[in-house]
Amino acid sequence: MTIDPSSHNGIPPTSRTDPPPDNSDDKVSESVSLTGEERSELMWLRAENTLLRVERDILLRVASGYAKDMDTLLKPPTPRSFPR
Repeated sequence: MTIDPSSHNGIPPTSRTDPPPDNSDDKVSESVSLTGEERSELMWLRAENTLLRVERDILLRVASGYAKDMDTLLKPPTPRSFPR
């Protein structure tokens, strides 16, 4: 699942402390021999990790939008001058 970067509505993407995704199973298999069960679990964990990152980004965007809305609501109204 991917999210279009232009869809954040002015909210910058989260600062990434996560390593870039590595979809290569070859690096793991070069250093360690995995059983079929371990390989399928690794694939499942990688997919879950990707989903959790997307969910985290969505929740951060929602929280940021909520905070902006609350800031706007809590600001004191500016006095308006009416023409006489």
